[in-house]
Amino acid sequence: MELQIPQSMVPAFERKTHPYYMYESLMSTAEGLELILDEKNRAAIKEVAKAIAEKDLVYWVGNGTSYFNALFGSYVMNNPGGKLAVCLPAYEFYAYPPVTINERTAVIGISHSGTSPATVDAIEM
Repeated sequence: MELQIPQSMVPAFERKTHPYYMYESLMSTAEGLELILDEKNRAAIKEVAKAIAEKDLVYWVGNGTSYFNALFGSYVMNNPGGKLAVCLPAYEFYAYPPVTINERTAVIGISHSGTSPATVDAIEM
């Protein structure tokens, strides 16, 4: 019997390093934060932080590894941040929107590429 591997899975079988993209992504979080927190981004980050501070509830959304990064963000915001934050998979947030979304709600989407369809759809909604 010959093993048939879907074309989309071939790269996973050709890998020579750790087999999980999630592991690599989580291990690169510190490097990613350094890039995001670069001096050129600080003014925009402060502006977003001020806008979020005025909200009563913050939803964090993402898929895959981005979801786990969003989950971490919600934990930090809840404790020690003291802001009510909830994390949901982006596709779930989009398909079943929470009834608590209003002008006092913020939604933060995490996407490594910035183009993940479910996350972009959730943010646009």
